[in-house]
Amino acid sequence: MRVRFSGLAFGGEAVGRADDGRVVFTAYAAPGDLAEVRVIEERPRWVRAELVRVIESGPARIAPPCPWFGACGGCQWQHVSYQEQLAAKQAVVERALGRPVDPIVPSPQPYEYRWRARLHVKAGAVGYRRWRSHEVVDVGRCLLVDPRLDAAIQGARGALPAQGELSAQLGANGQVALRCGRFRAGPDAVDLAAAGEPPFWVAAGEFAQPGADGNRALRELVRAGAQARGLRVLELYAGAGNFTRDLAADASALTAVEGAAAAVALLRRNLPTVPVEHAPVLRAVRVRARRGERWDVVVLDPPREGAREVCAQVGELGAARVVYVSCDPMTLARDLRTLEAAGYVLVRATPVDLMPQTFHVETVAVLTRAASG
Repeated sequence: MRVRFSGLAFGGEAVGRADDGRVVFTAYAAPGDLAEVRVIEERPRWVRAELVRVIESGPARIAPPCPWFGACGGCQWQHVSYQEQLAAKQAVVERALGRPVDPIVPSPQPYEYRWRARLHVKAGAVGYRRWRSHEVVDVGRCLLVDPRLDAAIQGARGALPAQGELSAQLGANGQVALRCGRFRAGPDAVDLAAAGEPPFWVAAGEFAQPGADGNRALRELVRAGAQARGLRVLELYAGAGNFTRDLAADASALTAVEGAAAAVALLRRNLPTVPVEHAPVLRAVRVRARRGERWDVVVLDPPREGAREVCAQVGELGAARVVYVSCDPMTLARDLRTLEAAGYVLVRATPVDLMPQTFHVETVAVLTRAASG
């Protein structure tokens, strides 16, 4: 069929409509394109198709700089102008939340921004999986990765096992930690701290935001949203302490809760004076609610699946302010409804583009308790 595409969807595909009104999702098409596509999956209300050829290029289409783009599934939008990518992410968040949000914070560096990478190794290939496939595409140079990190990855090829997952983390001083099964290279952890900051240690394979510039913007939004100066703060899903370091500098008292043992070890190394609770987050919140604990601010940065049950309990802690950091607009929208049912009002939501050339978007949402009566 022939389809005129009108936008981009969360998940990476372009969106158009078939003649019968069904929505058509197609990878590697661009907004404005008129394209010939081949149907590969059908449902009553939508169709998934693969791109056969572009008949007319839309104004958003550009030439992708990476020679592996279209085979490698590591990124989805190199063929789309950066301004169109930003507009698409803004629209995705607004559709999910059902309301206007703040203008998206762009990345100052649309390429070579990644200080963290996770690649697949299989039968000599080192790279990323093909789109909707388990096949590993061998990538000789990833344009999203900082050149220092990429050089370490390429230099390790001969020492890697035949199969596995390669985790790579760059530090602020240029050190690189690599992990792939029993293969180890570099230090146990690298320091991500900017000049003038205390050390902030992260290990390869443990969670960290993808790049330094985007994370700086994210930290600023969380700190401004929390308004924690002189207040009691409960941080949930604290990880290695990315936001904890700023919250601890402002709060009169802070407790950080994290369920992963490796992250807890890093958090305690990074912030040895901060009280850290190693426990499942939902259990920790329920225990505090039963004890009648009261907190002024709750900050949470849950995984992609969100934190619906946790959000249902947050109101029991008495917090006047909640800051929710999300990497999935759909689970964020669901959890915001839960918080609103618990008596909170969304006062602002700010999308942040941490990962240009991909569909991923981060959002910082700030809520306050609704006035009673």
